Amino acid sequence: MKYSLENLKQISDRKINKSGAIFNAPATFIADFFNDGRSYNGVPVPYEDSTKVADELGYINLAGLMMPTLKDAAAYNPEVKWKEVEWREGEYRVVKKSVETPEGTLWYQDRWPLKDKSGAHHLLPKHDKKIIQSAEDVKSFKWYICKCAEILLENREKVIADIVALCKAKNEKWADRMISLYHFWMPHDHVLFSHMEQDDAIIFMFEHNQLVHELLEIVREVNRLWMDAGIAAKFQTFQTAIWGYEIFSPSFHQEFIFDYAKEFCDRARDGGLFSWVHCCGKLKGVIEDGFYQRMGVDVLECLNYPPCGNVDDWPTTRALLGDEIITKGNIDDGLLLTGSIEEIQRKTKQLLDEQAGFRHFFASANGFFPNTPVENVKAMMDVVNNYQ
Repeated sequence: MKYSLENLKQISDRKINKSGAIFNAPATFIADFFNDGRSYNGVPVPYEDSTKVADELGYINLAGLMMPTLKDAAAYNPEVKWKEVEWREGEYRVVKKSVETPEGTLWYQDRWPLKDKSGAHHLLPKHDKKIIQSAEDVKSFKWYICKCAEILLENREKVIADIVALCKAKNEKWADRMISLYHFWMPHDHVLFSHMEQDDAIIFMFEHNQLVHELLEIVREVNRLWMDAGIAAKFQTFQTAIWGYEIFSPSFHQEFIFDYAKEFCDRARDGGLFSWVHCCGKLKGVIEDGFYQRMGVDVLECLNYPPCGNVDDWPTTRALLGDEIITKGNIDDGLLLTGSIEEIQRKTKQLLDEQAGFRHFFASANGFFPNTPVENVKAMMDVVNNYQ
């Protein structure tokens, strides 16, 4: 079976029901990168191993091939290249990053623990110095964001050609075994959250509201460039991430995100692609407010039960999304990592029953933790493949 976008659409139209199989075998499961321990070394699993595991267990694999950022501008103009210096202090590795601007030096410093964290999902540093601490830093930050956007837009044709060249070989090699997914951030992530910690970014947003809106509009134009590149590179899906109300309020979603997210979905549809939104946060209130419905997103992940999310009545919350939106998920990653075979099989059956009648891709709640046992995933897959 060739895993094309049209094939994906056909699969989504076969609603889960209690009288037949979920999807036609062997394409019964969609998942992110999965590692079974054969090649884990702290970096994403190579496509070769990822597709091999997918073939063995009978699911469709998502291949996320790109995450463009404003820092890519350094490839076209070294004026915006960040310099890195690192040294060791006791049990920490300290990394200082800086970039020179006409307004002064913009810099921040991270302190990373050296102790072994193998198997951890994320390793977060302690920030020694925040990126913005003064009025001069604000001016430097504005110059940097605007300059990166200017460089990328001035080199529009080369940026598109470079992305197409980078992804062409991979897309052609894995097109019949993976769904190629082009991931990039919303403008507010590029402006704020890829450069600052969450609390600092939120404070900056309210202290410099007008400036943030100006920068969002500038970066929005760069996002359009990246979307055009993704269409030219023949990706099958566009993916972005929009967090739940545990981080942003409803007013934040409406003021800073909605217009950009709606355009993201519209441009994906116009380009013949799926729009795919990831959120591993608390989505119940966002769905009740109709945010994703007004966006018109094609695929939404994931509607998680507590503690990962706050959807305590999956069928009711899911029904609010309507039949146009496809959901993906949502067995808990922690259960797959540490649960018994019996627990996993029982929970899989429960979730399948709850998702009956909806357009849904059954999968893990997010991805897989490193070192997730193959036998646990196989136990889930056996229930999925034999579901009646």
